[in-house]
Amino acid sequence: MPSPADPTESRLLLSLDPSGQPELLDPATIATLHASCSLIVMSGCSAGAASTIASEGLLGLSRAWLAAGASSVLATQWPMPDDSGELWHSFYSAWRSSALPPGSARAAQALQSAQRDAIASRSWRARPRYWASYFVLGSQFLYGHLDVSQYGRRLPRRLPR
Repeated sequence: MPSPADPTESRLLLSLDPSGQPELLDPATIATLHASCSLIVMSGCSAGAASTIASEGLLGLSRAWLAAGASSVLATQWPMPDDSGELWHSFYSAWRSSALPPGSARAAQALQSAQRDAIASRSWRARPRYWASYFVLGSQFLYGHLDVSQYGRRLPRRLPR
C-alpha cells in the first residue's frame, strides 16, 4: 500500500493473521531485515512509488529493500492490472538465460527483454499500459557507473546531450 505523500507510511501487505488482521511491513522494518538476495520483485499497485527529499533521494519500499541488502528491486510506478503472467514468464526466462551476474544489470536486461516480447506480441500486452510501469533500482546503479564490457557491452562514459 503506497503512500506517495509520506513514503515512511507505505506498507507491504503480506497476509492476514489468524484473527483476520493484515500483517504489514513498513520501510523501517524492511530496512532492518537481512535480505542478501539479488532481486526483490514488487509487482503490486505502485509498489515503487516514493517521494524525493533533498539530500536523501528516493524514500519508500524500494529503497528499504536496498538498505536491507537486496542487490536490485523491480517495482511499478503506477497500479498495474492483473495479467496472464506472460510478462513474468518472459522476464524470468531472460533472467535465467542472461550471461550477466545476478544483480541490477541482469534484472534491467531481463525486464527490457520481457517488455520487448510484450511489444512484439501485437496483442493487448503490446500496449504500454501493461509493461511500461516496471523499473529496476539497484545498488550497482547508485554508487557509480556499471562497467559490463566484460560481457560484450560497453556503456558510454558520458550521456548523450
